[in-house]
This record gives sequence, C-alpha cells and structure tokens, in this order.
Amino acid sequence: MLTLHRTVNGNTDIWLVEIARGLLNRFTVDAAFDAQPIWSRNGAEIVFASNRKGAYNLYQKAVGGGSEELILESPYIKFPQDSSLDGRFRALR
Repeated sequence: MLTLHRTVNGNTDIWLVEIARGLLNRFTVDAAFDAQPIWSRNGAEIVFASNRKGAYNLYQKAVGGGSEELILESPYIKFPQDSSLDGRFRALR
C-alpha cells in the first residue's frame, strides 16, 4: 500500500492506494489542504501536513481509521519527511 495526496473538486486530501487490488481510498476528508503523507515506522499511522488551522501543522491518523490527531502546531510552515526507527522523533522541513 502507498499514500499520495490528490485533488478532487478543488479539495486536496490524503489517499491510500492498494496496489495489488487496484483500489484508491480517501484517507482524509477535511476541506483543508492535506498533503505530504509519510508512514510511521511500524506502519500503523500516517503523519501529514494540513492547513486546517491556518498554518501548516502536523497531524497523525491511524491507518485503520479514526480521527486525526494534531501532533505539532506552530506558526511556521512544516512538512513531515521521516521518523526515527523507534517512532519517537519526526524529521520535518
């Protein structure tokens, strides 16, 4: 499975692609711009940037579903890049 951000009708969300089955499923549904998805090291969560509160902040959501969790809020532009092997730290740009 892989992630991507895709714009449909002017709304950019995160999508999950099940390559083997040829399925494309919307992962986020907020009206804000959701982009730059990265997988957690254990594959259980996806971290992404969203401007739903104005500035781009980092959110996390379980791959199995549920609500998005705000994990880093600041007035600076930030996008996730990677995480440490143990999942405790995130690299941003």
